[in-house]
Amino acid sequence: HPDLHHKRKHFKEYFLEFLMIFLAVTMGFIAENIRENIVEHEQEKQFIISLINDLKLDTVGLARNIGYKKGRQLEIDSVLYPLVSLKGNDLPLHLCISLAYIPSNPYFFSNDGTLQQLKGSGGMRLIKNRQAVDSIEAYDFQIRRIMLRQDKGSLAVNELGLILNNFLPAKNMFTELYDSLYRVKEFDPEKDMAINSIYLNQLINQLMLISDNNKFEIELYGDIKQKAENIIRFLKQEY
Repeated sequence: HPDLHHKRKHFKEYFLEFLMIFLAVTMGFIAENIRENIVEHEQEKQFIISLINDLKLDTVGLARNIGYKKGRQLEIDSVLYPLVSLKGNDLPLHLCISLAYIPSNPYFFSNDGTLQQLKGSGGMRLIKNRQAVDSIEAYDFQIRRIMLRQDKGSLAVNELGLILNNFLPAKNMFTELYDSLYRVKEFDPEKDMAINSIYLNQLINQLMLISDNNKFEIELYGDIKQKAENIIRFLKQEY
């Protein structure tokens, strides 16, 4: 067999081979980074679109609750002075009806599916805009604040319900308002109903507490609704 003699490669050839391999690896790495950035940017946009939709639903829910709380405040204001001025043991039927409606306590539930997903899966890192992240986190804090306020308010309203159970003449009211088939019938709103005045001071104190809470929550809900609307505008401008 003839001897095979390989010509020794020059240093430049080795360097050129190394450079080609290095460039291929580097370009592959860059291409992968570009692909990941494109994917993450698309995920970021989808999260933002979903978050905007959730915020829109929140503003509707907040507006509905603000409207309810304003209505409740009118009811409270309409009964407080007559109760404070009450001398005997009788109260007009229309005031008894107003008192009976005050304990209803609808909750606001945030549409936070996207926000929880962002927090739970590390998705918040996909949001590259620092101002957007700060706004979202601040809004989340305010929503949790509402939840705590609602729990506190619910305790006060439940206590009011217990007081009214003893104060209002439920049986007589039912007889005045409904027929035997539980249909609302004609009634005299000024007809006096016998109440249990032993609970009058307790009732007034509880109504004043709920009134203060209610006014604070109207302002709080309004502020958070405005924050949600501001975030929506900002996200639409940025994305």
